[in-house]
This record gives sequence, structure tokens and C-alpha cells, in this order.
Amino acid sequence: MKGGLGKGGRKDAERGGAEREGGGGKAGKRAVRGGGMGRVMLRKRTEAVKRAEKAYKNNNREYSYAALNSSAPYADGIFYNSLLKTYTKAGPEVKTDILNWFVRQSDDVTKHASIKNLDIHPFLSGLQGTDPALQTSAANLLPRIGGQDAISALAGLLNSPDKATPTLSESLLNTVEGDICTTVASLLPAKTDEGTIAGLRLLSNRKSTAHAGIVIDQIKTGTS
Repeated sequence: MKGGLGKGGRKDAERGGAEREGGGGKAGKRAVRGGGMGRVMLRKRTEAVKRAEKAYKNNNREYSYAALNSSAPYADGIFYNSLLKTYTKAGPEVKTDILNWFVRQSDDVTKHASIKNLDIHPFLSGLQGTDPALQTSAANLLPRIGGQDAISALAGLLNSPDKATPTLSESLLNTVEGDICTTVASLLPAKTDEGTIAGLRLLSNRKSTAHAGIVIDQIKTGTS
């Protein structure tokens, strides 16, 4: 415009600038508050790690478990990996407690991704051990981590000589994402009828047409 900004226009511009400055100030305050909260969470997580480590050195199972539960709100991937180091050095009872705690943590959708990123191999050792409680807890955690190693380990339970374990294997494998059928089919027939039946049900539940021939062969074997 020829006359440039008039009085009204100049005031509007000044007011707009002040509002923008005020908005920027508010955004800055929010960022500062966000940074402060981040530092608080970091401090609390560090304290939680130290508290859990101290509890496990105390060698008191109830104290250790209470420390874990109190640390739950601040647990993240860093905390889980720190706890995993404790797990590898612990006895069967403490290992069982940690596994059960990991299972409950994985029920939280915001923490499940961090649980899935844990190294699975220490838990496979628990599954292959001789302590029944530790084996069961490891088996319950593996589907929540997933992956081929978990599938292979759980499918291997179909060959267990007792009647209950193949049923547990079937139940857990049904919750695993991805292709379980190739691994299950490779184990059929299992070493027991219970394992074979559980494996066939798994293939049926997944509608595994690629392994239909194995199912038919097992039906013929069972009726001959």
C-alpha cells in the first residue's frame, strides 16, 4: 500500500509480534519442563538400577522382588539389560522371579518392544535346565520375545516325554507371531502321541496347507 502501515495496522502488527513472542516463551517453558522431566526419569531409573543391584547382592529373595516391583515405573531397555546381567549370575529361584517379572512387564504395550529386544539365549538355557519352575517361567516369556529361536525352543517341547508339556508347547506356540508351521512340521511325528497330536492341532489352527501332506500321513498312520 502507498501509505505503508497506518496506525491500526501498526498496532495489529505489534500485537501479533507480542503474541508470537509470548507463544515462543510458552513453547520454551514447555521444552524446559520436558527436559526437566527427562532428567528426573533418568535419575529415578539410575536409582532403580542401583536399588535392584543392591537387593540382589543382599541375597534375600523377598527383598529382591520388592525392589523389582518398586522399579517397574522407571524400567526401560537399559534397566532390562542391566537386570539381564544379574539374571545370568543368579540361582534358579531368583531367575524364576526375574522371568516372571519380565512377563508382567511385557504385558505393558509401551514396554513390550524393549522386552522383545532382549538377548533370548540366557532364557533358552533356563528352558533347557532341570528346574521345573524355571523351565515354565522361561517358556512363558519366550513367546513374548518371539523370533525363530523362541519358536524352535518351544516346538522342541512337543517331544517331551510327559503328557503336560506338549500341551503347554501348543498353547504357547499359538500365541507366537510368524511362521511356526515349518518348525512344527519338521518335528512330526513327535516322540509321543501327545506331542504329535498337539503338533497336528497347531498346523490345523494355522491352516497350514503347505504341510497338508504331513497331516494326511499322520491321519493314515493313526487309523492304520
